[in-house]
Amino acid sequence: MRRTTLVLDKIAQDNIGKHPDGIFIASFWGWKAYVITSLPTMTQIQVKSKSRDYRLTTTITLASIGGLSRPRLGSLLGRDHGLCFGADFHNVNARELALGTPTNRIAKSFSIAWSSCLDSMRAAVHHDSDIDLWTWLFRMTVISTSRAIFGPRSPFTTDPNLWEDLAVYNDTYHPVKNMLSFAVPWRGIKEQHKLTNAFLELLDQGGFDQSCSLAQSRQRCFAKFCLDEHGQAGINITTTLGQSKPAAAAFACLSFIFRNSGLIDRLRGEIDAHGIEFHPSRAVDECPLLLSCLHETLRLGTLGAMVGWITDDHVFEVKPSGRRYLLRGGRALWAAGGVAQRSEELFPDPGMFVPERFLGVRYPETQVPGFRAFAGGDVICLGRHYFRSVTMEMLASLLTEFEFEETQRGPLCVPDVTSFAVGDGVVRPRGNTIVGIRARRRETEQG
Repeated sequence: MRRTTLVLDKIAQDNIGKHPDGIFIASFWGWKAYVITSLPTMTQIQVKSKSRDYRLTTTITLASIGGLSRPRLGSLLGRDHGLCFGADFHNVNARELALGTPTNRIAKSFSIAWSSCLDSMRAAVHHDSDIDLWTWLFRMTVISTSRAIFGPRSPFTTDPNLWEDLAVYNDTYHPVKNMLSFAVPWRGIKEQHKLTNAFLELLDQGGFDQSCSLAQSRQRCFAKFCLDEHGQAGINITTTLGQSKPAAAAFACLSFIFRNSGLIDRLRGEIDAHGIEFHPSRAVDECPLLLSCLHETLRLGTLGAMVGWITDDHVFEVKPSGRRYLLRGGRALWAAGGVAQRSEELFPDPGMFVPERFLGVRYPETQVPGFRAFAGGDVICLGRHYFRSVTMEMLASLLTEFEFEETQRGPLCVPDVTSFAVGDGVVRPRGNTIVGIRARRRETEQG
């Protein structure tokens, strides 16, 4: 069940060029999905994504992660609502989000919290130390992002050890198992309840009054659909669950950098050229090679899929061929972006990590055909600017402050899409995550 996304991507890969317009049906034990392998067809589907004929699985994911009952989930997804729930959620400050305005404010709050995490790390590594880099990144990203989104009374600020429950839940989450938890108490349900109760306490004590404007707008959106406090608390886990993605991207990018001879020196030269006035929060603007490395990591470490759910029978006409397809209501829609990201035609040597591949490109999701890490069109990831900003800040600060060395366990593992699981946005590390670390003195400080 955890490998559903990978299975669909493999089926898409095996069927490239075998179907007109790159669209066909895949069936699993009676469950059917339309799989799309053609980039032009994907692009055309994106234009239709806000139609009432489609319902984004964002709605399903939001509800199922929050542990809503099947009847409650059905009421949220009913015909009377159409796209309203998903659209209202995505339209909360949608224009500002797309332009990065509120996320810039959240990113500033993240910087403050992240600086404290770096201070604690710096104090802990006076001498050579071995750390589990993934565990540390995940923990500190959760604490910093929660502080930025939910304010000083975030559950992960008041109880930093709560991230361990999130880690278990994150590793075991699957939407189907989640909706059946009343019948089968799967591993992670206890942690889900603990997380839900923590957000319930935040609600009961008025903690959302100190949350960012986006978090407050989300709450109003949830309340509009008559979710009780327990439902609202549970559904807020979705914001928390996604916090592993910047950590996963930072870890993967560092693992590629460490394996590429001479690259770390080039990146540090790029950073050190700005002198002691450099601040990692400006890395997106001032570190083009590092930004290119991040985008290349995302190309290799994401499936870039656009997932949808067709609500009613719909006739879809593919241009320019003019062929028409009857898409049946109740079936899923899987646009396999990973096929494009691994295309030899679009990306020469697609299996290689090429640091300079996206050099000079600020937004490959809109500038580079085939880059699907943030999806695209009307369903493009609204949090992509925040994700890019905080991940770059994490990378730049770690490269600035610390030296890393390979341990006896070997090099850090690199992202492997064959281990991609439901719930992953960026494939999480599954292999060696231990690295040697010590504090670094920059040449500008020595002088």
